[in-house]
This record gives sequence, C-alpha cells and structure tokens, in this order.
Amino acid sequence: MFSLGFADSISARCSISPCGAELSDSVLAASDRDTGDKRGRRISAEYGAIDPASGPITESAPLLPLHPYGVSKVATDLLAYQYWAGFGLDAIRVRIFNCTGPRKVGDALSDFVRRTVWLERHAEAHAIQVGNLETRRTIVDVRDLNRGLILLLERGRSGEVYNLGGPTAYSMSTILSQVLERSTRRDITPEIDPRLLRPTDEPIIWADCSKLKSATGWEPMILLDQTIEDMLGYWRQKPARMLVV
Repeated sequence: MFSLGFADSISARCSISPCGAELSDSVLAASDRDTGDKRGRRISAEYGAIDPASGPITESAPLLPLHPYGVSKVATDLLAYQYWAGFGLDAIRVRIFNCTGPRKVGDALSDFVRRTVWLERHAEAHAIQVGNLETRRTIVDVRDLNRGLILLLERGRSGEVYNLGGPTAYSMSTILSQVLERSTRRDITPEIDPRLLRPTDEPIIWADCSKLKSATGWEPMILLDQTIEDMLGYWRQKPARMLVV
C-alpha cells in the first residue's frame, strides 16, 4: 500500500492525506477486481496521543492522529476495512509500530547509528544531532517484523486488524545511550537540532500485540541490543556518502 513520509506530510500539510487516501482507494479497487490472493495488504495507522499510564494500546483504541501522516494512515486503514465489508476483499490490516534494523533508514535509531558511525570517522566533530529525546517508543527489528507479516499471511483472519511492534517502550534518550555505549568514541555528546523537533509528537507509542500472538504465535526474537550491534556492523562497512551528518 501507499505510504507517506512523516516529514513530507508536515511540510505539505493537509493536502497529503486526501492524496494518499485516493491512491490507496485506487489500489484497493484494482485489488477487488483481481482474483488473486489479497492477504498481503499492509495497512498501518496512527493512534495519536495515548495516556502513558494506560499501558500498551490495543486495536480497539480510538484513532486520533496528531499529524497529516497519521491521518493518511487512518484513511488507508478504513478504506481497507470498507473494501472488506462492502466488497469481500480478502484484506488484513496491520498497524505497524516503530521498526528498524540493518539497511533500514528513515527512523530515529537508524539516524542515531549512522550519525554515530560518521562521527567515528571525524574526530574533529563531537556533537550528534538529535530531536526530542523524552518520547518513548517500542522498537521491533525489521526481521521480526517481516516474520510477523508472513505469519499473518498464513494465519491471519480476513477483515481483522493487528498491532505489530516491539514489547518494551524505551525513552529515546535510553536508545541513544545504547548506541553511544557501543561507539569507538567516548566523547560524543547529544545536541538538540530544532529542525528535528516535530510540532506535535506522541509522548509514547506502545503496542499491545497479544492479538497477533494469539492468532499466529508471533513473538519478537531479536533483542534491541542485537539490533543495534547489527546496525553498527552494517553501517561501518558503508562509505561516508551513505551516512547521516
């Protein structure tokens, strides 16, 4: 399915959401006309701000996105449901939470790792540029994520929605510390870059994945420590042009 970048959604404001919804509608309509297997449809949505005291969020929670990116995800989610309910499309909706791993870019942990590796090669620089470090996020390794999606293809129930994410909500400051602890340098310090701060930012994003586990037996197998180690190993082999400055 069509996915909109968060940064682009903020800069383009509300025009992003209908565009994404219209394209998703076209894709779903084409899928409805095709007689092939549709159980691989991947739809993610944004819940918006939740009460940290309430614990991990379930699929029954209201969808109250805080930004155009989240609105586009909700629109796609509901379109998939409508095509299942109205036309019998064999669709499974998956609300994917924060994920990362070797090769992946465009997420905070990947940026931390790539910037750290760049700093390891540039002794004259000491600051790593960061955004809001007070938010809390669960992290699932992309390899565990892909395994969960495959299991849903095989065992998921058509028309249902499933959360897919990591089990523990870490503060971004804790995640950054785990990266820096593994650096070859000990003098790297975080520096807030205003350009990396979002006008609205969920204080916590934490998925309850018990429904997915019940349906498929899925559980994450790769610990965050291993994910970080593998990411550092991957990016240390890459040229400077591929690293975030």
